[in-house]
Amino acid sequence: MRNLFFGKILMILMTILIFGCGNTTMYDVFKNENIPLELNGKIIDIEYYKGGNTIITVRNNTGKNSGAFDKRFHELVRLWDSIKKKPYSNKCLIIRKDSVFFLDCYEFEENLKDSFPNLSKWNEKIKGKWISKNNAEIKNLIE
Repeated sequence: MRNLFFGKILMILMTILIFGCGNTTMYDVFKNENIPLELNGKIIDIEYYKGGNTIITVRNNTGKNSGAFDKRFHELVRLWDSIKKKPYSNKCLIIRKDSVFFLDCYEFEENLKDSFPNLSKWNEKIKGKWISKNNAEIKNLIE
């Protein structure tokens, strides 16, 4: 009787594990969650996770919002910096005092790079550098 009870419990647990786990891929996460995300505001919280992800929470005049980024953001951003990410693009910028840092929001693994061929990114000439906000060439990129 006891073995029958444990057997049923084991079958229920296995069923939950097999059918309860989603088959979400990294492509699905980027396509449905990260790429459409619009983020704009002052950074009020930075959470770093062991796997390398950084969750950034911002506040603006419409409230709070959060987004997941890779470990580069943990190394670059500070509390009260401003961050901007336009929806459906890979363009992020960090604004600190009178400087702006341009970077691609996500660095895709090799097998995902070809999945987003039309995703807009920053020009290599300005990407990865701190540039003065007063620079005439980049003023329109900040807006």
